Amino acid sequence: MSQNLLLLDTHVWIWAINKEIDKLSVTALNAIAKAESSRTLAISAISVWEVGMLDAKGRITCTPDCPTWVDQALSFPGLTLID
Repeated sequence: MSQNLLLLDTHVWIWAINKEIDKLSVTALNAIAKAESSRTLAISAISVWEVGMLDAKGRITCTPDCPTWVDQALSFPGLTLID
């Protein structure tokens, strides 16, 4: 796998997928857009687990449900799931 991946932290992934771009800096948005277009955007498998735990504990609400949210979030263009 490429050494030039942009690995999103869990909260950034959640914000990006939920279109809460006001929580991200212009620099972050530009980096995400660049990584998306070059297909070097990545999310760690542990972030999927973290989203599930946050949803289970009521800290976030995945709509319509957590498995569907994760499936949709992992289909984000240019995103790669890594171990």
